[in-house]
Amino acid sequence: MHLTHNSITSEGIKYLVTAEFLNNLIILTLSENRKIGDTGVRYMKEHKEWKNLKILSLNRSGLTDLALEYFMEANMPHLKRLNIRDNKFTEFGKTGINALRMNHILVHYKPGDKPEDLIIPDEEKDFLISGFTIPLK
Repeated sequence: MHLTHNSITSEGIKYLVTAEFLNNLIILTLSENRKIGDTGVRYMKEHKEWKNLKILSLNRSGLTDLALEYFMEANMPHLKRLNIRDNKFTEFGKTGINALRMNHILVHYKPGDKPEDLIIPDEEKDFLISGFTIPLK
C-alpha cells in the first residue's frame, strides 16, 4: 500500500493500524509524511501483528533514535527491508540501525543510497521500493 505525501500524522497512524487488512500487507510505504514521528512508530509497534509485512518505508517521516527502539520491539517477524532515509538519527541511532541489520533487516537510511545499491531478492522485484520501481532483470 502506497500512502506517501498524504499528510498522515501520528494520530492518523493510530487509526490506520486498527484496519484488519494490515495483517495481510506485504509492502507499506508511508514516506514523506513528516508528522508521523516516533509516536506513529510506537502505534505501529503496539499493533498486534504485522505477520506478512516485508517492506516498510518511512523516509522523511520525522523519526528519531527512539523510533529505532520501537522497531526492535515490534512484532514484524518477516520484515526484510526498512527504508528510513532523511530522518533525524544521531550517531547513537546508528547502533540501533546495526542491531536491526543483525536481525537480517536491510536498513536503507543514508541520503546517498541508490536503489541499485540494494540487494533485491527475486521475489521482491517489480515492487515499489522507496519511490523507485525496480524492474525484473
